[in-house]
Amino acid sequence: MKKVPENNVKLRKIKRKTPFEKVRNAARDRAILAKIHEKTREILESYEHLDTVAKMTGVAREDLEKLADDAIIELAEAMETHFGVSA
Repeated sequence: MKKVPENNVKLRKIKRKTPFEKVRNAARDRAILAKIHEKTREILESYEHLDTVAKMTGVAREDLEKLADDAIIELAEAMETHFGVSA
């Protein structure tokens, strides 16, 4: 079997992709984006129930809001690192 030069392997990682590689990468990106979207939606929906959760747990509402805000920031950073999109 013919050995592929190392430079060609590095170039293929950066530049040219086969159609199968493009489809695989696009599917992976869609899955990651869908997961980020789902988590963000869950966090935003949880804002409606912060008063109830605060009463049940005894944690201040401001602390719960800060936790939710931190979670959204983490998701935005994940989106920025993976997709290069600043939220």
